Amino acid sequence: MLSPYRRHTKACGRKKRTDFKHCPCPIWVQGMVGTRKVRQALNLTAWTAAQKLIREWEAVGAVTGESVTVADAVAEFLADCEARKLKPGTMRRLRLLLEKHLVGWAGDNRIRFIAEFRLTDVREFRASWNGAAITAAKKLERLRGFFRFCVQSKWMTENPAADVKPPKIDAAPTLPFEEEEWQRTLAALDTYPDNKWRARLAKLFKLAKVEGGHPHRFRDTFAVGLLRAGVPLESVSILLGHSSVRVTEKHYSPWVKSRQAKLEEQVMGTWPDACRLRCEA
Repeated sequence: MLSPYRRHTKACGRKKRTDFKHCPCPIWVQGMVGTRKVRQALNLTAWTAAQKLIREWEAVGAVTGESVTVADAVAEFLADCEARKLKPGTMRRLRLLLEKHLVGWAGDNRIRFIAEFRLTDVREFRASWNGAAITAAKKLERLRGFFRFCVQSKWMTENPAADVKPPKIDAAPTLPFEEEEWQRTLAALDTYPDNKWRARLAKLFKLAKVEGGHPHRFRDTFAVGLLRAGVPLESVSILLGHSSVRVTEKHYSPWVKSRQAKLEEQVMGTWPDACRLRCEA
């Protein structure tokens, strides 16, 4: 049986080992695991994390795993991401979230080792974020990936971010260009000034007198044009690169319905007399 206790530092001033479970001093353990006598530091300061680690040792009958600091875990994860040849933009976002924000937040909250992170800690860390809901959702996915790496590396037993609910995203969908807007945009190309691409498009929309012009509307116009022409939803989904047809239907459902209306018109055109009698009835 193993028993945890604290070894208080001089700065702490406390003396009793069994007291002050919330004290920030390091936790040690002593006792027996199987046939082995144990008396060592756990490299933990959180009492619940220490108890959980001790239970794991007692369950397997051996001292397993190692305590890794938050900073070291982040460094190992980023090195693995570099080895996987992730894009520079992705690496920049990961470094900002983990190196700058997570490590700093953990230090401010006296979390030294990665195994000390709990679900409540991740929720509090998420609450410190600023920005839009979609930005928070993407940060949460990156954080889950980091903790998943830590679990796979045997530094912790479970992913504390797995059960954190993502924020609700109420993003207003972009709309396709109307035919008149599309024609005006094409005509404005003749007087199109030279500039960077986003600024160029902004000037182009201004010349075409298209309000709410946005680059993504070209994609929407492409998709809706296909749907209105009767192209199957499955084919449009493939052309847009969506992971499933459900994604396409979610974003373009109003025009999927218009496609259905067109199909109904074709049916009525094929059997006009039968459809007319049914309508009259």
